[in-house]
Amino acid sequence: MPQSTSDDDADQESKIHNSGFESSPTRTGSWMSPCIVCFGDETGGAISDNSLRKESETSITFAWREAPYHDPWIGFSMGFPHGSSNESASFGTRYELSNSGVAKQEKKHWVVVKFPQGQFMYKASPITSDHALLKDLPKRRLSGKAKEYTLLTISLSRAGSVKVEGYGKPFANPGHFTDAWINKSKPIDGSNTLVDLLEQRKFVFLVPSHHSVLLCEWRWNTATLSTPFSYPYGDQHSWDMERYRKMLPKLQGPRFAPAWSFHDDNSHVAVLTQSQVQGILWFREAAQDILKLRMPAYFIEAETSAENDTYYVVIPLS
Repeated sequence: MPQSTSDDDADQESKIHNSGFESSPTRTGSWMSPCIVCFGDETGGAISDNSLRKESETSITFAWREAPYHDPWIGFSMGFPHGSSNESASFGTRYELSNSGVAKQEKKHWVVVKFPQGQFMYKASPITSDHALLKDLPKRRLSGKAKEYTLLTISLSRAGSVKVEGYGKPFANPGHFTDAWINKSKPIDGSNTLVDLLEQRKFVFLVPSHHSVLLCEWRWNTATLSTPFSYPYGDQHSWDMERYRKMLPKLQGPRFAPAWSFHDDNSHVAVLTQSQVQGILWFREAAQDILKLRMPAYFIEAETSAENDTYYVVIPLS
């Protein structure tokens, strides 16, 4: 790959300096709630969280989240139970990293849907106790407070599209209806499939919260969320040891969170290149220092052969 010019280096250093790494996002917060997500509008079919409908074995959660070194997001997640015999059936067991970095066995297959920041509109409406969606829902949710459920509508802009994570991961739960939903695209409700749900331009949710509380809790104005996380290595990733020597001493800091997906190509390329650079740069620098080292040494001839001359070398340790 071509080497950077001096102008490029100056521009790159400016981008690194202004990357915000020294004031990396430390704001942490989240809000989540079980919910029901509809196919089409609220008159169509729906898929429910198991805390709202006992016959459901899926987890459906609506949330916003912010964490250091992660992209902030607003969206919903769906959890489908893994097969209990996957290990003995040679399918295998999935693990996930906890917040502390410990690998734990994953009990559910998670599909996360994230709405594009600044590219959706919302509407939160109170819902009356006789609404069809409330049929068979826990009565305790409504006791003492009228309209404690909220009908929430998210509409994507023309240019907006959701980001779906986890959909393509291997999943198995033989004999369970969720296996057919995910692996065979069988209908979930009526003729509606999981793909139909993910391809919607408008999402309708039933959330167990008063609409005024919901609007207060959720950061609907996405400008209040942190900006998308960006690695502090600029946008030039050609192999240039001189640039790396200048860059890396300025960017010492805590370890980044593990990542398996990236919001743009630059972040992906930065991680791929830096994983190599940071793995060898210190070793190369140490080798260069050793090469420059000068000290007295005493050579003692050892056994020799026609092919090689062999010596013992005695050097001072201090």
